Amino acid sequence: MTADPGLPVYRRRIDVTSVQVDPCHLQVTGHLRDTAPVPESQGGDGHATFTVHEMSLSLLIRTSDLVVEDATADMSTFPHAECPLIAPHYAVLRGLSITKGFSR
Repeated sequence: MTADPGLPVYRRRIDVTSVQVDPCHLQVTGHLRDTAPVPESQGGDGHATFTVHEMSLSLLIRTSDLVVEDATADMSTFPHAECPLIAPHYAVLRGLSITKGFSR
């Protein structure tokens, strides 16, 4: 069977939501989902997909100076047992300023 050139072989979707949780803080939550077609060997027809990765990252931002007060991550779907081990490492974002020059 030849792959349909119009069907994606991989798709990544990222959704970010910001909510004012109190007068001094924003909660910024990013959600990432990667999907791929179900392989033919597992009954895939080129249209059915499965989730490869599903992860969320939530930052509590102090609005007065745009400093990250808290950062938590969760990986609910993943292909390898070691994938969720990365989640606790997002704590290093605490104390990071997201003002001008953040991307450097």
